[in-house]
Parts: sequence; C-alpha cells; structure tokens
Amino acid sequence: NISVSLGQPRSINVNVVGEVESPGPTTVSAFSNVFNVIARAGGVTEFGNLRSIQLKRSGRVIDEIDVYKYLTTGDFGKHIYLQNNDFVVVGFVEKKVLATGQFKRPMYYQLKKDEGVKALIGFAGGLNADALASALKVLRTENEKQVQRDVNANAIMKISGQDFLLQDGDIVKVDVIKPGILNKVELRGEVTYPSVYELRPNDKLFDVINRAGGVTRNTYLPRAYIFRGAGDSTNLQSERLEINLSDFNKGNINSLNNVTLMPNDVILLFSQSEFGEQQFVEIYGEVRRQGKVQKYGGMSLQDLLYLSGGIKPTAEYGRLEISSIVDIDSAKHGLKPTRTVVRSYAILPDLQLDSAAANVELRPFDQIFVRKNPTFELQQNVEIRGLVRYPGKYPRLSKYERLSSFIERAGGMVDNANLAGAVLFRNKTDLFREKIVEKLVLDSNGLPVIDSASTAYKAIDEPVSIDLYKALKYKNSKHDIVLQENDVVVVPEINPFISVEGTVQSPLKIAYDKEHSNLMYYI
Repeated sequence: NISVSLGQPRSINVNVVGEVESPGPTTVSAFSNVFNVIARAGGVTEFGNLRSIQLKRSGRVIDEIDVYKYLTTGDFGKHIYLQNNDFVVVGFVEKKVLATGQFKRPMYYQLKKDEGVKALIGFAGGLNADALASALKVLRTENEKQVQRDVNANAIMKISGQDFLLQDGDIVKVDVIKPGILNKVELRGEVTYPSVYELRPNDKLFDVINRAGGVTRNTYLPRAYIFRGAGDSTNLQSERLEINLSDFNKGNINSLNNVTLMPNDVILLFSQSEFGEQQFVEIYGEVRRQGKVQKYGGMSLQDLLYLSGGIKPTAEYGRLEISSIVDIDSAKHGLKPTRTVVRSYAILPDLQLDSAAANVELRPFDQIFVRKNPTFELQQNVEIRGLVRYPGKYPRLSKYERLSSFIERAGGMVDNANLAGAVLFRNKTDLFREKIVEKLVLDSNGLPVIDSASTAYKAIDEPVSIDLYKALKYKNSKHDIVLQENDVVVVPEINPFISVEGTVQSPLKIAYDKEHSNLMYYI
C-alpha cells in the first residue's frame, strides 16, 4: 500500500507589469490565477485595460482574460495555471466611452475595437423604462470638431439590428421621454363624471361622453368646445372647435358634430345656468321673501308664490298684478319698441289663488306685485327696558302713540332711573334697505331649493337721541316723539360714582358729592 499526502504547495515567482498599482515580481502559490496575482499587485489603475489582460510565457501570449466577460457571464476562460517566471501584462485602455442619462448604470465603460452601442447597453444593465431609446445621442470628436450622431437603439437591439461602432472618448447620452400621458382626453364641465379618460383608437366625441356617464339634465346642448391638444402643457396655442351636442341625445352617431378626438383634447360642456340666457322674474309686496328669482321652464304664478314663502296675511284681497313685456324677442332685437302689459288677478280670502290664476305661466322678466291691505295690520310692538316698573314689550295702541304713553303703561320710572341717559334704538330699515336677490337652486331631481333663512331686508339698529325728562314733562310736544314698530327704549340706572383712571396715584371710583363739583377734588 502506498500513502500520498500533500504538504505545503510550492511557491512560484510571477512578474506583473503594466497598469497596476505595484508592478514587479511577486511570489504566489502555484494554484493562483491571474486575478490573484493582480490583487497582490494592488489592482489595476484607472488607465488599465480590463478587456485584454495577457498571460505571457517564454515570450509568447498563451491567454487573454476579459474581466467584463467574467463579471457579466462568469466565464473565466481556459483556467491555465501559472508557472514560475510567467508574466501578467495589463496594457493601457484602448477605447473608453461614457454612458450618461437614462442608462441603468451610467458610468465609464471600456470597449473592444469591434464593440459599439449594443455592447455598451448590455454592460450598463440596459436602459431605464422612461428612456428615449429611439433618439440615443453619440457625441464625439472628428477632425478636431465636436459632432453628434443620433442612433435608434430600438433598431440596434433587435436580433437583426446593425450595431453602431463607438470610438474612444465618445459620450453616449440617452434622454428621458417627455412627461405626460399621450393617449388621453379630458372632459370638463356639465357632464356626469368629469375626468381624464383614455383615448382609444378611433374614439369619437360621443364615445367618450358616454364613458363619462353622459350629459346631465342641466347640460347646455347647443354649444360645447373642443380645445385641440390643450391637455398638453407645452401647447400654448390650441385650436378651438365649436360643437353642437343636440344630436348626442338623439343617438345620432353619424352626426358631423361627433368628431374624431385627438390626444390631449380638452372637451368643455356648459350648464344652462352659466351659458344659457339668465332669465329672472321678480316679486314684491306682501310676500315673505321679496326679490328676484331665477326662472325655470314652465314656472307658474303659484310656483313663484311658493318660492317666495307665500302671501302674507296683510295682503289685499283681489290685488295681485303681473307686469309683462310684450313680444320680448322682438323687443330684444330692436324689431319692435318695448311694450308692457299689466294683468290683474284675485287673491281669495284664504290667501290662495283661484285655479285660473295659479296656473298662469310666467314669462321671462315678469314682475309680480302683491298689494297691501291698507286697513289691516298685525300687532306692532315697542320694547321698554331698564328702570321702569314693568319692563317688556308693549303693542302700539295706534300709529301715533307717543313715548310718554308707553312709559306710563310701563308703570312709570323707579327711583334710580337716569332720565338724562335714556336712549332709543330704532330699526334702520326705513332709511337703509338692502335687497336680497334669490337665485333659484335646483336639486338633483330638478326641484327648486330655497334658503328659508333669506330675508327681504337687512335690519340695522341705530341709537336715536331723546330727552325723556322733557317728553314726560311736556306731553304731546316735539320732545314726546311717536314710537315706531320694533323701537327699543332703554332707561339706565343713575351711576352715583365718578371713575378716576389713567396717570393718577390710585385709580378708583369715588362717590359723587354735590358739595364738591370741582374736578381737582376727585383727582
């Protein structure tokens, strides 16, 4: 029996020359390869050729190692073992190219003489998804001038594609594609679901409107706009097409208005309220909400009365008038002079209209007047506050009841009442009136919605100077004024103190002393 055991492997001397950090002889194990030797020499410099590292033996090249091939495929080559006195030669880089832009690994790469764009894209890991591969740019120097060559990388990367050879010093740049979706159109305005939609092949206007849920009951059909390419932010001057959508509701897909759409078109649909002619009717007088109301189709006199809150109890029976413009279309176009006709209708004792009057259809710009019953008035109250015996609200006994009468009905003054400080607050609506114009709002069912909080006038209270002492002493005089509905009379308490404030030693309140009326006494 023979037993063989391996002791320590033998060492060999190998020479490393060329573009390495520490060229010269080095001692390595006999099992070492070229990579081990280069590592012992400190690695390759930035000018070293990684594409063709030569192994020389007895003055003859016996192998060439391509580092890129090993790194990308794992193929080391022939696996030739080193021998004593072998030479590893790292030459100078032959062709160095910069890959920049939308490469997955943008950096410098070394190429062989016969390699071009196809190899560069492979070494760089390919192109990014948003790379403009059809217009790859090669910047190079030719005859001492910088030139640019445009290359279609999509064509090159095909199996049968012809490569574009690169030169030393070339800069290969790949731009990013222009941002923005091309196969889209946008629907805006009075459509069921306004949004951005995919533009499919051969899509027409009616196709996209149908995908958006169709038009609404408030869509203005006689006119819509298509802005060609307006969805592209770089398109500063888009063409505008005027479209009539009347054929859409008729289902006429062969209509000339059913145009073929283009990428980034913006379609704008209008609502009747914003694009159609605004038509109003007006109602004034003894109703709960006066002012303008937007007219809708088929609005009757009874409809308007409901929208205005109904007729007040103070309305005069049989006194409702409608003022209308005769032949409004001819008047608007100047074909005939404007003429007005007034029609009168009866209000029944239950404050309702008879059937004939209730169903009268209103015309645009009609004005309705509900007259007031001159002999009927609701209670009108005046409020007395402060130092009277029975403060509270008191109804007016007549239109001409004066201040002194209300004070007497309130039980007169109490001991501490300050007559000189009494103030009257009067509602300012008789001097300042702000009309509130009501715009008719339609709900999802097309029914009008009215804000119940609307009022006909905006009330503002203002103080009015009165001399309560003279009013009580000289009754029915000019000082004893007639009070109006909603007047408020405030009688304050006598303040027996004098306040001393500001830059004094001790700010405080001091009881008034009739024997000391001099200012400096209190200071």
